[in-house]
Amino acid sequence: MVFFFNITKPFFVGGALFLGAIAGCHAKKFCATSLDTMRSFQEISDIVRKEYIHPVQEDDLLEGALQGMLGALDPHSAYLNQKAYGEFLTQSKGEFGGIGIEVTAENGLIKIVSTIDNTPAKRAGLQGGDLILRVNDSPIFGMNLIKVVEKMRGKPNTRLSLYIKRALKDPFTVNLYRELIQIKSVQHTLLRDVGYVRISTFDEKTLSLFQKSLIDLVEHNKNIKGLVLDLRNNPGGRFEQALGVCDLLLDKGMITATHCRNTKENLKIYATKNPDMLKGKPIVILINEGSASASEIVAGALRDNRRALIMGTPSFGKGSVQSVRPLKNGGGIKLTTCFYKTPLGTTIQGKGIVPDIVVPYSALSVDGGGEDAKKDLSKKSPALLSDYQQKLLQDEQCMRAIDMVHGLSWGQKSSLSAAPSSATF
Repeated sequence: MVFFFNITKPFFVGGALFLGAIAGCHAKKFCATSLDTMRSFQEISDIVRKEYIHPVQEDDLLEGALQGMLGALDPHSAYLNQKAYGEFLTQSKGEFGGIGIEVTAENGLIKIVSTIDNTPAKRAGLQGGDLILRVNDSPIFGMNLIKVVEKMRGKPNTRLSLYIKRALKDPFTVNLYRELIQIKSVQHTLLRDVGYVRISTFDEKTLSLFQKSLIDLVEHNKNIKGLVLDLRNNPGGRFEQALGVCDLLLDKGMITATHCRNTKENLKIYATKNPDMLKGKPIVILINEGSASASEIVAGALRDNRRALIMGTPSFGKGSVQSVRPLKNGGGIKLTTCFYKTPLGTTIQGKGIVPDIVVPYSALSVDGGGEDAKKDLSKKSPALLSDYQQKLLQDEQCMRAIDMVHGLSWGQKSSLSAAPSSATF
């Protein structure tokens, strides 16, 4: 039973709301119910416009209705007005104003998915899993996600106050100053003859930067043992960029499969026949609870193809794809159109990726990195800040991953024959 709307631009005439004509209807009962709902919408709109304590513009009411319609579907679908759509397009290019966090809506609360490297949020110690209870002393429970994001964004050098609830801790306030967020989505270096590449997000520049990083690591380090691919606190981003990253590390095999409402749109996406840029050298992927969406696609694809081991803590579990559609009014919508699965058929949505080797995060002293690690400070990559390797040497997950790459390179000759044959554990 399906019925179709052909909705033109809504407008008020003589107090009545017109939404266009119903173009077709295959179920009289369903149509009648929908018409009743439309009449209720009109009735409520009239009451609000006449009796609400403050005057309300009709355009604001209609925009709120559109936001509610999309927001009621799931936490990731949204209506974007002209301003929000413009900001969304700017963010996908890797530059925007704000504090550097990825957020989602969950049971009426706003939850931080992850923080972006070298941003006010990261420096202030905000973490994936933190709940935002207030923005500038204003409660935000039940508020539309887009509205919350608008409240947090602003001009650089302006102050923002967040009231945060973290698991097992009392609520606390964090004061930050907004900045122009310029994301360098890929960074790389070499530690103990192991390449390290950090992808913080998947924007339109990620694939080309990742390819350049691999070329630099391989061509300038003939004894490279393998790669640590760090996807921790990577909230995702552009789907095609994640596919391209996988393609550079696979010479064959499925990358992901999509499950869509229209089964004719279901896709199985495979690697091209281009050679693996690492020529089979072992890969260890780092993930945590801030790894979501596109980063989960990469982790799942490389593991299911027996190309990588995964280390860290379970990922966020966002296994859906949002299509972005521009609208004639200059705005747009983000709409969940597909769920994706790993090559072996594992569903990520709501479950996440479970690492092969669970290693909680903890900081080490520089001495904890070992003598070999300290010696590597003299081999610093010019692509990174001088203190970058120092921080990595104090990162237990990173050090464990490097040890694992050495073990795989020495003991298994890069075959990863002991890699799991299933993506679920």
